[in-house]
Amino acid sequence: MKLNRITHIAALIALFFISLPQISTAQMSGVTALVKGKVSSSTGNIADGVTITAYKGSESIRTTKSTPEGKFTIVLQPGMQYRLTFASTKYYYHEEQLSIPASDKYQEVPVQVTLKELELGKPYSFSGLIFEPKSSDIASSVMQDMEAIANAMRHNSKLTLNGTVYPDETPSGKKAVAQNSLAASRKSAIIAFFQSKNIATSNISIEINTNITTNGSFERMISVETVAPTKGKKKKKAPAAISAMKKVMVPQNAVLVMQVAS
Repeated sequence: MKLNRITHIAALIALFFISLPQISTAQMSGVTALVKGKVSSSTGNIADGVTITAYKGSESIRTTKSTPEGKFTIVLQPGMQYRLTFASTKYYYHEEQLSIPASDKYQEVPVQVTLKELELGKPYSFSGLIFEPKSSDIASSVMQDMEAIANAMRHNSKLTLNGTVYPDETPSGKKAVAQNSLAASRKSAIIAFFQSKNIATSNISIEINTNITTNGSFERMISVETVAPTKGKKKKKAPAAISAMKKVMVPQNAVLVMQVAS
């Protein structure tokens, strides 16, 4: 009877260990990987004071900051996939995927990251028009830039955005209502974009300026109405208007400036 009881207990213990999740040799022996990183800016400067966080899935594992030399170290487990995030008040938010090879020996993993500096206190340099002529829809060509600004603000609550939007022409005469409406719609479009990215409205300030600059930066073909020439001396009637295309230099119709709240 006693022997049967011992056998039963041994079987239960064996079943317990069989049911445990598999643990890698590296984890059992405490083997780790040391991530040795360096962060620099797109202008070649050292990126110090950047907060670096390592995630495994959605779980935050480690957090550190880059040194005055732009260096950082993080101890992680080998054989896993991580996500490194880089956040700062001076640089755009950035993410890196990091896969550490499985190993039963200590290893060092080098990481080099370049961060783009925020254009604080000066207009963001868009590669194209935020709004095409006669449109209040944000152009697809600048959507990546808009996403970058929103991403930076979402990960840094101290960042604020000041903006100015313009109509296509200085409102006057019969076109005044249409141009004022265009400017108002452009203002709403920018605010709506950042609200959709979960940016607090209190961090966004957009105003309208109807004084159009004469210095155009972007070449565009726009349609203009011209009067059709009349033939012969027929009875008087209103001349017919026809549309024609004209090449013009168009100024940027919205200006966005990021600031760090004091």
